[in-house]
Amino acid sequence: MMNRDQHPTPKATPKGDKFTEEEMQSFRDLGAVLRRIHNRLISEGYTITDDEIIPPSHVSSNGQTNTQKDPKRRLP
Repeated sequence: MMNRDQHPTPKATPKGDKFTEEEMQSFRDLGAVLRRIHNRLISEGYTITDDEIIPPSHVSSNGQTNTQKDPKRRLP
């Protein structure tokens, strides 16, 4: 059944649930995609901190992170 905005009507949920099962599955799928992206970046040598993703070239040979931002450098 479609509502007036032509979106499928969500399946009913037990009283108290805030999200439908379909929405919960979408969140799980999104989490899996983000986890794969995170793992791929780590495997490619990126350093991920709380507030930034540092490309491999910004990590020095002694393991120290160069925190100076290069405004011309963007992540691929």
